[in-house]
Amino acid sequence: MQPEPWHLSYAPVARPALARMTLALLTKAIAGEGVEGEAEILSRLSVIRERYLLDVDAPPRMRSHYARLRPG
Repeated sequence: MQPEPWHLSYAPVARPALARMTLALLTKAIAGEGVEGEAEILSRLSVIRERYLLDVDAPPRMRSHYARLRPG
């Protein structure tokens, strides 16, 4: 896997959402929906989830003083 800087998310929202994306939830979303290769996907879903969903970098530290300022 390579870093993909164009995939942005807001960590305070993304982290809880990612935590809720359980194996059971993903299985329910895929099973019986006519996804091509469903059996293969479901048999490897745990590994796919770990590698492609949960293996993300921490948000970068803000380097600019101005980027850290909050409106107000």
